[in-house]
Amino acid sequence: IAERLLTRMMQPFLVQGLQLQISASIGLARSDFECGGIDTLMRSADIAMYSVKSGGRNRLAWFDMSMERELRARNELETGLRAAIPQKQIVPYFEQQVDLITGRLFGFEVLARWEHPTRGLIMPAEFLAIAEESGLINDLSFAVMRHAFCQARDWDPGLTLSVNLAPGQLKDAWLGQKLTKLLAETGFPAGRL
Repeated sequence: IAERLLTRMMQPFLVQGLQLQISASIGLARSDFECGGIDTLMRSADIAMYSVKSGGRNRLAWFDMSMERELRARNELETGLRAAIPQKQIVPYFEQQVDLITGRLFGFEVLARWEHPTRGLIMPAEFLAIAEESGLINDLSFAVMRHAFCQARDWDPGLTLSVNLAPGQLKDAWLGQKLTKLLAETGFPAGRL
C-alpha cells in the first residue's frame, strides 16, 4: 500500500495550466511486537520518516532500533554542541597553506575541532551538519573565527587566514558587517583574511 501511495504521489498533475509533481517520504512501524501503545508506534513511524528524508526522500522505510540509536546520538551531539560553543570547546586548528611551486608557507586555513571533555577530539564531520541543521552554525563559526583571529593577529604579517563558511551563511545579508565587526574587535587585519 505504501509503495502504491508513493507511486501515485509522484504522478504529475495540472493546476491552472502548470504541471506539478510532489513526492512523499513514508515511515512505517509495526505494532505486533514491543509496542508500548499508539504514541510509541507514531513516534517510531516518525523516526523512520525522518530517516527517509535524511537519506534521499521519496522513499519508504520501516522503523528499526538503529534509527532510534542514531537519533539519540544526534540529539546528544546537538545538546553537547549547544553547551560547547559558549564554553569555548570548539577551537581552531590551523592547516598550513603552501605554494606548491615555491614551497613557501603563505597562510593557514582555519578548521573547527571540538575538544570534548569526555570524548576527546571530535572531527567536524560529526558535528558541522548538526550545527547547520540546528541553527548553531553562525555561533560556531564566529566563535572559531574569534579564537583564530586572536591567536593569529600577532603572527608574521605576510601570513593569511582562510575561513570556511556554510552555504546558508552566505545568505545572511549582515554577514559582511558581522565579519567587519569581529575583525575590529579582535584586531586582526582584514587584509590578511
